[in-house]
Amino acid sequence: MSTPINSTYSQFNYFAFYREHLTKQAMAGEPEAGGSTGASQTDTAPSEETTESDTKNQPRTDFIDFVQAFRNWAVLAEVLSGTDQDSMEFKTEVDGGEGDDEIDAEGVNVSTYGGDGNDTINARGYRVTVNGGEGDDTIAASSAWSGHGPVFSSMISGDGGNDDITTSGLAGLVNGGEGNDTITGKDGMMSVFGGSGDDTITAERGAHQIFGGAGNDTIVSRGNLLWGTAYGGAGDDIVSISGRAVKAYGGTGNDKMTFDKAESMIGYQMTPDGMVPSVEHRSVASGGLGDDEMVFNESVADIEYFAGDGDDTITGADERSVLKLGPGLSFEDTSFAVNGNDLTVSFGGEDGGSVTFKDYQTQGVPRIEFNDGRVLDASSTIAYAGGDPDAYVANDTVNNPATDDVA
Repeated sequence: MSTPINSTYSQFNYFAFYREHLTKQAMAGEPEAGGSTGASQTDTAPSEETTESDTKNQPRTDFIDFVQAFRNWAVLAEVLSGTDQDSMEFKTEVDGGEGDDEIDAEGVNVSTYGGDGNDTINARGYRVTVNGGEGDDTIAASSAWSGHGPVFSSMISGDGGNDDITTSGLAGLVNGGEGNDTITGKDGMMSVFGGSGDDTITAERGAHQIFGGAGNDTIVSRGNLLWGTAYGGAGDDIVSISGRAVKAYGGTGNDKMTFDKAESMIGYQMTPDGMVPSVEHRSVASGGLGDDEMVFNESVADIEYFAGDGDDTITGADERSVLKLGPGLSFEDTSFAVNGNDLTVSFGGEDGGSVTFKDYQTQGVPRIEFNDGRVLDASSTIAYAGGDPDAYVANDTVNNPATDDVA
């Protein structure tokens, strides 16, 4: 029995029709379809006689090669049979091959490969796998069932070229690959790797893990991320992030980092008396190696600084925030100075380095915690910078818990 597939169908309806045709075949117990290829306006999908035992637990494969107005299509649809007709899984595979392709695919399990050329790919499904191949590709991957939570096990790769990738409602992995890529992750839970090149990565809502990779990358979070993390990687990166319990690491290079309304999150635990607060999850900022700039707008964070991190500048971090110093940065080797409206904390030792608080009198100064447990509050830091060697008194927070002595 042959079923014509009319080329006048839209891309979306073509795939919907094709999927519906296979579904009816499988549920009706019709024989396995064979294959045909063609470049005419109407193709047919013939079938051949088989028994139920021939097709049970075997992939059903149909090949359709559809060419219209220089649009190359190659569709491999598999029906994976279970133990009975109620447990069917459909897999749609699309290979564009060479050339500039336009691919629109939808299904339960969708896999598309653009191949060489500047391809436009739109894939929707429960599990989505896309590889753009070589060339400057435009890829949109999303859940076919919005409102039902994120779709898991999705993998999107731009591969070579300057790619434009957008994901929505998915959970899984995005890799821009080589080239200067533009990647936008909307609501979902994605791990995004920019790869090599100067990439622009934007996260909108959800819980995204972003890795800029090598190159001068721009990483932006629009909306309220939850547990989001951004790693600039190697290069002079620009990172702008907002949300609750977010983390940003500049990596190697002279990075510019901005935190907008980065808030803490309070964790709760169940007790006999009900839900009670248990732990505060704070946002974290670390410039990494290089001379970094950090700006905090209505934000509270733990700011990490390690020996060798360079000469960093910080604006807007008041005493609700904490500057956490790593091993090798001792209180005894630390000096304080005021230069105009700025306050600089300099670290001695082999690696040196400094942290400067811009316009500290209006923008504030965070608490400083040394690795050995000593703590300087904002007033003591300011007094030290003013040249007072006795800047703290017995009830200040500068102490050494190893000896329980107040400094």
